[in-house]
Amino acid sequence: FAENLDRLQELSRACKMLGAQGSGPWSSCIHGIGHGVATYYASSDLRSALGACDTLANGATFCHDGVFMEFSFTASPRFYRTHDALYPCTAVAPRYQQACARNQPQIMRRLFGFDRRSIAAACMAASPTIADPCIDALGFAIANESQGSADIIVGGCREITTPMAQAKCVSAAAGELVFQNFPQWSATTQVVCNSLSPEFRPACHQRVRETAKSYQ
Repeated sequence: FAENLDRLQELSRACKMLGAQGSGPWSSCIHGIGHGVATYYASSDLRSALGACDTLANGATFCHDGVFMEFSFTASPRFYRTHDALYPCTAVAPRYQQACARNQPQIMRRLFGFDRRSIAAACMAASPTIADPCIDALGFAIANESQGSADIIVGGCREITTPMAQAKCVSAAAGELVFQNFPQWSATTQVVCNSLSPEFRPACHQRVRETAKSYQ
């Protein structure tokens, strides 16, 4: 991708060498292509980068996620808007909003200095297509900051006061422990999921099982 995107389709087909279509390794590979596409467009032409992902026969949403993540790392701070903490998620078509929202919390924290409660409040003020993946992303971030500590994850997610959103944060964090293969994740996820009230525990445990299966 240093000079052109001519081999985009070839690379997307090569991702199947890592795992079956729909598997974790395959989707992560497509995600990586999104990073490359964004870089080709210098993390400035979002529309063209997303459009390139749309040409993929399968997995475009994972490519979109890679594009938004790369923008979050390398786009000019001027690309984002201090008066609209969820931009560009609020400006793109609905089919892109989930991928966008998964990368927005780190922008709110790094560029705007939001704390967890402010990030959660901004996420939850949006439509569900933005709010749900945005809260998920907050859970991912807390899990990584915790370095595998159940107490830090539970305490971090409890800064979110809405029970449903708090449960989504915990479940996402539990899944992230598996995805990142933290030591003793099997035992830690049990503690994390069991910190939830009984109505929310099954979904959390199910997410852990699905993530473990997907990433083998």
